[in-house]
Amino acid sequence: MRYFVFVQDDDLDDAAVLTKPPAQIEDELYRFDEGVPLRDWFPSPAAFPMNPDFPKGRKLYPLQATTITGILVVSKELRALFEEVGCDNIEYLPISIIDHRKKLASADYCIANVLHPIDAMDRERSIFDNNAILPTRVSGVEKLVLLEDRIPPSRHIFRLTNAPQFFIVSETLKKAITSKKLGGMLFVPPEEFDDALY
Repeated sequence: MRYFVFVQDDDLDDAAVLTKPPAQIEDELYRFDEGVPLRDWFPSPAAFPMNPDFPKGRKLYPLQATTITGILVVSKELRALFEEVGCDNIEYLPISIIDHRKKLASADYCIANVLHPIDAMDRERSIFDNNAILPTRVSGVEKLVLLEDRIPPSRHIFRLTNAPQFFIVSETLKKAITSKKLGGMLFVPPEEFDDALY
């Protein structure tokens, strides 16, 4: 099976961009990297405002743009598609999106907390930089090579153990999403993935 790096489409000029998580979790966003359930910690529903630096960005997309690294904000349509394909390793944490006028823009979004990372990065053939503080973690990637024999065939979306800020999806999930023509996202072949460009 082929796999793809799942990223936000940053070339959408009309897209709202979410920023600044609730104060009570702002200093602990690293918890999302751990791939463990967070429902008992996460405020529900958490309010995420649109970024005032992008005043013309007001449209919400199925994969919603955010300045927060390592989280997926998804619409109810994209969540339903994840569930339909059988992505059973996701915990959904409801959020509310606040617009530029400080009014509710939508209560139909959630963070898809992808659980159970997989150690499937080929460190011999990938091109990457190690994190200066946590040497076992990857801070940036110029080329990503996966060890596909470590990926269970039933796993259609996952994080990488040493690079949890990146999300990988199966071709099965990619086809399901593209067939519905859902927007706001790109599917990048791992060998072409340079995180400086996405």
